Amino acid sequence: MALLIGIIPSLMISCGGSGQQAEAHDHANEMTEETAEAAAVTSDINLETSYLTWEGTMVGVYAHSGTLKFISGTIETKGNDITGGSFVVDMTSADGCFLD
Repeated sequence: MALLIGIIPSLMISCGGSGQQAEAHDHANEMTEETAEAAAVTSDINLETSYLTWEGTMVGVYAHSGTLKFISGTIETKGNDITGGSFVVDMTSADGCFLD
């Protein structure tokens, strides 16, 4: 009987420790997910230096190209990956040979 009394508290402690490890593991997963969410960055584009280059071709006979400026824009990154963005182009800023 004394042997059983010594084993039962040991088992209870062991089981309690296991639950704490699982809880700590879940908390670590939550922190990793929060860190991953925090790693996503949204940045404004530089409107003075950013532009869109376009090119149009008529089946190898005639080609023209030009540039357009942006009214606004953001780019979303996560680490080194571009994950999204939003841009508004100023069509009145069109510059290219089609204007000649």
